[in-house]
Amino acid sequence: MITLLSLKWRRQSTGHRLPSAIEEYTPEHVNRWCRMLRENLTIPHRLLCITDDPVGVHECPTLPMWELEEAGGCFHRLRLFDTDSLPLEVSAAIGDRFGWLDLDCVVTGNVDHIFGRTEPVVLNRYIHNKRPGQLFNGALCLMDRNAASEVWRSYASARKEAAAYAARLNEANYMVGSDQLWISLMAPWAATVGPESGIREAGLLKRRPPDKDARLVLFSGARDPSNLSRFEWARGYWK
Repeated sequence: MITLLSLKWRRQSTGHRLPSAIEEYTPEHVNRWCRMLRENLTIPHRLLCITDDPVGVHECPTLPMWELEEAGGCFHRLRLFDTDSLPLEVSAAIGDRFGWLDLDCVVTGNVDHIFGRTEPVVLNRYIHNKRPGQLFNGALCLMDRNAASEVWRSYASARKEAAAYAARLNEANYMVGSDQLWISLMAPWAATVGPESGIREAGLLKRRPPDKDARLVLFSGARDPSNLSRFEWARGYWK
């Protein structure tokens, strides 16, 4: 059994954030996320939303979000790497094998082979060549409980210094992001999944529909599947 998490928090006005890239996600993002996964995932699983605003989420159970990090951005989800740092209710609910998938995605086919991976930690591979130090894209992660607890502990022990270091690597165009940057630094040994498994990036498709072998399209950056006028092909899936 695997628990798949959707994470929805209200956008912060401070800390690490990319204004042009951060979407204000809605309950409908969560509900559609649930419907797409139920239709295309047949291995034993459960879906759960962790959020600071559960109103309108009705397709899966919700649990309250933990205290958000001052650094902002997706630094918030680093806490999942060390379940001892989570509220007891959340830690108990996620089980021994769990992961997350970003809300800005479109599932286009069966994804059993992706979420059935068994390595201790599996992350979506960073496939661009613009950032030489970047290993992972944080949109998709699977893990065994506490398989890489050092990711959270290394960050939590010096939050401000860690966030400042991440910002410098961003500015130097060596790495990008918040949590995905820190994971690349602290768990470079993690297994990866990518295009060979049918994962595509909307930014590389440039509004074109995905190919017949695509199973999951990720909308990183200033893109979102709710913009159906821009991504007309998504209309048949994001519903």
